[in-house]
Amino acid sequence: MKKLTAIMLVILVLTGWYLKREETGPVAEDLSDIQLLSAAFAATGAVADAAEISAWAVVAPSHYTPRQAEAAVETMAEAFELNRLEYNVQLRSTGHYGYALLDYELSDTVHLRIQVQSLDTETIACIEIRQTVHRGLETMHRQTLQAFAALGIAAEEVKITSCLEGHVNARLRDSDKLNLVYSAFNAVDAAYQEGVNANGVAVWSGWSPRFAQSVHTGIGEVNFGVALRRQKDSNRTVVRIATPVLPGSF
Repeated sequence: MKKLTAIMLVILVLTGWYLKREETGPVAEDLSDIQLLSAAFAATGAVADAAEISAWAVVAPSHYTPRQAEAAVETMAEAFELNRLEYNVQLRSTGHYGYALLDYELSDTVHLRIQVQSLDTETIACIEIRQTVHRGLETMHRQTLQAFAALGIAAEEVKITSCLEGHVNARLRDSDKLNLVYSAFNAVDAAYQEGVNANGVAVWSGWSPRFAQSVHTGIGEVNFGVALRRQKDSNRTVVRIATPVLPGSF
């Protein structure tokens, strides 16, 4: 009953806000996805901790040889201003499956991974960026899209997830969680779609006309998410805000 009450309260609060937003209209300011995430994160009042980008796209509808995969990695690395002498590329091939992998520390706070995977019928390129700070994520986002563009892949063909992480120095009550989520949704003109609470993680998903991409779920299009969980052995609450969906690493 307590869980049902909490869920109903979420729906009522966010639906009420959405109706109010319909009356006032969305904010017209044109911001990038990273700027929007930053605005939503700032609205929560959380302390910034980390950030990440995960992106992938189909490179070709065919199997790449190890040398082709390595060449693709080298091409993508140029978008991050890396010289070929600065890094190693790990190669593996079993005939039906292979990959070329680059792992590189761009700085003390930023780790880059580029991987090109060759399957039987297609080749996929993936980029993962993990930061211990929020700053510079806008640049990383731009360079990620440039890396795919260097392979002839348009931005709309890249599936990219961006996420900001931080914490609140408190064990939040249900009302506190709702206020935090409300503030984040309000900052980016997002309408609430669904909420899930499982294994100690509470997730709210929604849609905003201001983000570039969205994904289809069973309840419709979503492109904005907020997740909260209590950190083990402390009173901290971890806060994650992402577009279009929250990454699975939570």
